[in-house]
Amino acid sequence: TGTNRFSEPVAMDSDGTRFVVADYETSRVLIWNSMPTSSDQPADIVLGQNDFFGKQVNRGKGSTTDLLNCGDLSLPIDVKIVGNKLLVSDYGNNRVLIWNTWPTTNGQAANTVLGQANCSSKVTTPRSQTSLLNPIGLFWDGSHFAIADSGNHRILIWNSFPTSDAQAADQVLGQANFTTGAVNSGGI
Repeated sequence: TGTNRFSEPVAMDSDGTRFVVADYETSRVLIWNSMPTSSDQPADIVLGQNDFFGKQVNRGKGSTTDLLNCGDLSLPIDVKIVGNKLLVSDYGNNRVLIWNTWPTTNGQAANTVLGQANCSSKVTTPRSQTSLLNPIGLFWDGSHFAIADSGNHRILIWNSFPTSDAQAADQVLGQANFTTGAVNSGGI
């Protein structure tokens, strides 16, 4: 770990100024407040850990008595910048975290969570309009927000940007309804 090292970088995004990287194996997201201009340039902020040298891997995983909050990450697999918001697909905790304003401190907690009832929940709930199981991909086109919900073999779509915890999706692709989740929608 450190300010300029990765274990398994799996996704990155930039808005032309800022640059973010999901570092999967160390359960953290590194943020550069301006696009790196030199090799080995250290990141400015780390999320998912309290500092750049934290080694709490797969934070949030374990027994249901582990404490979990909206500053914890477990295997972040995708990141997306949407205006001044940051979105992280928190694969291991079955949720997507949204920072409504750009993070400014290490370990800063997100403001909104999708896929779980609240920030401290990490249960695998029955399939619904509000549940996620191993979300991997994030998409925003300015009007519609979508999450690739890999564990449930579906794509969830919101007709506007989600603004509240556990906000229900408006549409589902890949399944006949929000409660089914078979591979290939039960086909071969």
